[in-house]
Amino acid sequence: MKIYQASLFTLLTAAIIGFAFGQGFAQSNGDRPEDFSINYHRTSGSVPAPYYHEITITVSPSGTGTIELIPDYPSESVPKWTETFNVSAQKLDQFYGQIVSHEAFTRSWQATSKPNLGSPDETIQIIANGRQMRIPSQIARDLRKQSRSKDDIAKAIRALVPDDLWQSLNERHKNYAKEHYPNG
Repeated sequence: MKIYQASLFTLLTAAIIGFAFGQGFAQSNGDRPEDFSINYHRTSGSVPAPYYHEITITVSPSGTGTIELIPDYPSESVPKWTETFNVSAQKLDQFYGQIVSHEAFTRSWQATSKPNLGSPDETIQIIANGRQMRIPSQIARDLRKQSRSKDDIAKAIRALVPDDLWQSLNERHKNYAKEHYPNG
């Protein structure tokens, strides 16, 4: 009985410390931390040119964002288009609230042990309160809630980029594909 009580005490203590540690990552009062920043990277997976591309979106604590598009498999001859944009404090606060509601800071994100080879690769890194949280590219299949949360967070990050900027980059990508892969 004493071993059971000691084990239960140890388990409860670990759970309380773990919960407190996770809560410390995200502000308990719901305010966005001063160092809150976002880094999102996506590759289109193993697809033939001209369909392959890479996108990186970063947002600094001040709300200054950059989007970088590489319209083909990277090489010295492939351009890298970088554009800047601004995210209002209100939008950053909303996004922060959304990821807190998805328990992004308190979950233990689990990567799959059997990744789908050739699938798109999409990783998310967020810094808050001096700590870095990373959401892996492919979530374990049995964790559907984590996968849906990751999809929602990725969609919200992409939505931080203004529509006209997306349209401009998509048009440039189409023109690049026509120029370099006229039969593709």
